[in-house]
Amino acid sequence: MKFFAILILTCTLSAAQVDSQRLLNQVAKQAMASWKSIPEDDRAAVFSITSELLKKHVTFRPDGTASAYCIFNEKQRVEWKDLQVGSIRAQALTEADRLNGITKRYFVSLGSAAHRSWNSKTSAWGEWKPRGHVLFPSGVMVEFKGGRWIAIETDPMKYFTPSSGTPTPTVQRGTKDPHLPPGMTRAK
Repeated sequence: MKFFAILILTCTLSAAQVDSQRLLNQVAKQAMASWKSIPEDDRAAVFSITSELLKKHVTFRPDGTASAYCIFNEKQRVEWKDLQVGSIRAQALTEADRLNGITKRYFVSLGSAAHRSWNSKTSAWGEWKPRGHVLFPSGVMVEFKGGRWIAIETDPMKYFTPSSGTPTPTVQRGTKDPHLPPGMTRAK
């Protein structure tokens, strides 16, 4: 799946969420030109409702990283680099959808350049891995129903809760000392 380089949200270091729609519009102008088949009003509404859903689950930072706690098995901190909207694609509606009042449906694909997880046993970040976290959804379904836009919150999305707005520092190892056993370092 190809992803456009669109930064979806950022926030201040104190974890205060920023006006994500304003930031989206600034960053996404060029990429949105390729989505001309989707009406501008729909694009704006889809970005806005997707932003609102993501803010419930992820903390976005000005440096292009995002973080959350994944609570699937145990509470584990996850960070993404450049969590992005990849594309917005119109979806076909069925007769059942129409009967249920759904008049429009879009799939918003999500992706990232990389992700890493915090290892609580070693008190250190794991290595950056390509793309997104395996449990984090690859997209969000957005529907227009009953005169309002709704972002569908999937069960996997519910495993993620926002974390602090500041990056967790990588533990710095101390300096080697010839008087200590092999592998042991002196704290700084």
